Amino acid sequence: MAFDLKNYLSAIETLPASIGAYELSHVYDPGDGAAQIAYLSNDHGYFTITIYDREAILIPEDIFHPTMVEELENCIDSIFQMQDEGLYKNVELIAIDDFCFNESEESIFQSAFLTFQKIYEEGLLSYPQYSMLLIRGDQGYFHKIRFTESMETVETSFENIEEFLRQWLEFVAEVGKNVN
Repeated sequence: MAFDLKNYLSAIETLPASIGAYELSHVYDPGDGAAQIAYLSNDHGYFTITIYDREAILIPEDIFHPTMVEELENCIDSIFQMQDEGLYKNVELIAIDDFCFNESEESIFQSAFLTFQKIYEEGLLSYPQYSMLLIRGDQGYFHKIRFTESMETVETSFENIEEFLRQWLEFVAEVGKNVN
């Protein structure tokens, strides 16, 4: 039987309990065939990782493939839809670009950077939030990573973000090698 990344990552016991400054919070099945994983830090925001296929036959690993660019656009649209549904306010798309850790490295994600405010049940607004949306293809699935943190503190988290992303990608790559 072939290795299935989504099924493997859906089991909380297969995941690292912590990655850098972030602790595993939960694994969630949103009911749409995806697996969502959350890692939180008290001081440095949180990551939500989603592994899904949208019932696509072939999901490319080339981040520049039109399918990946289109999926990034779909993900951005879903954030603006959350504003339309009254969950967010003041959503602003800051930039869309491919993502790498530094200019001497190969791009590893399509990415978008946004700001927004959460709307709480009482109608109160959160502090402005910074959100980094990253997407790529891995082992037949879309691999979306979203980082969110208050705009007030995000600048202190960039090293932690990079550490988390590097370790998470190493984990995902090793999982596929060790199981196949």
